Amino acid sequence: MSARARWLVTGLALLLVAPGARAEGLTVRSQGVAGIAKGERLAAARQRAVSAGIAQAVYQVVGEALPALEPGEAADVGPRLFGADASNYVIGFRVLEDLGAQPREYSPDPEITHEYVVLVEANVDARAVRARLVEAGLLAPAGGSGPARRVHLILEDLPSYAAYEAVREALVERLQAESAVPLEFSAGRAVLDVVTREDARQLLARLAALALPGIRIEPGAADERSALARVRALQPGSGD
Repeated sequence: MSARARWLVTGLALLLVAPGARAEGLTVRSQGVAGIAKGERLAAARQRAVSAGIAQAVYQVVGEALPALEPGEAADVGPRLFGADASNYVIGFRVLEDLGAQPREYSPDPEITHEYVVLVEANVDARAVRARLVEAGLLAPAGGSGPARRVHLILEDLPSYAAYEAVREALVERLQAESAVPLEFSAGRAVLDVVTREDARQLLARLAALALPGIRIEPGAADERSALARVRALQPGSGD
């Protein structure tokens, strides 16, 4: 067996995750890129490129599972939630093409002159990915496909009417609530009657996980039928 073949088998053994009875494999092709550090052996750079390609495959599945998010937001979710654990969501993989060392094209570090590039095909456990997104409050659980229900969402400390509109729009357009109708509205406070397929706690968790323009949602008390959220204005240039 050649050195390259041994390396591929070793990488497969390290990263292969035995599929559980409920695994749902999804085949994804992606590109892996690793900047080659000065003095680094090509074998080490190649291994990092393969790992990067595997992670990118998982991130693609994450993005497809979150169509309600803006593309930029969905792209941030993968590295933030999965990061170094991305390989745990891969059932198997293979290197389709080893493009080797090439002049820097993708690496952001200007001190990197060359990078290693591979094309990877990974079998991603889409069910496990969705379960992690549900746990993070970014995706409705499977039970959310049940009958529609009415929940009351109480918004307090509203900084402006524009903030109220941003929340209402997010509920309907990004969280797929069937409607969000105001029952009460006064300075700094609103109560919305939301028709959704999840309970108020689930809805609040997903709302708080969204990046909304100029505001942040702080979740408060919640049960199945009602939830309290405080709406905070973000300072210009805030990293929150």
